[in-house]
Amino acid sequence: WKIPVSLTTPILDRFLKEGQGNKESYLPTLQALPGRTEFTYLPQNTQEVLLLPIDISSNENSFQKLALALGGDTAKTFT
Repeated sequence: WKIPVSLTTPILDRFLKEGQGNKESYLPTLQALPGRTEFTYLPQNTQEVLLLPIDISSNENSFQKLALALGGDTAKTFT
C-alpha cells in the first residue's frame, strides 16, 4: 500500500530519516498519540503500532528505506 502524497506523516518521516539506524519503533497507545490520524490506513480498532525498518538494495550505490507498520488491537502487547 502506498501512502498518498497529500497525507502528512511526521512519525514515519522521523522513523525513515537517515541516520536513525535500523531500530524498531513502538507506539504502545496509538489513541493517545497524534499517530491515530497518521495511520488511517490501519483498521479502526488498532491500539498500537510497531514500526520495523526494511532496507532494500538494488545495487551497491542505491538503497531504499521502507517501514513495515504492524498493528495490534490490544494496547501494549508487543514486547
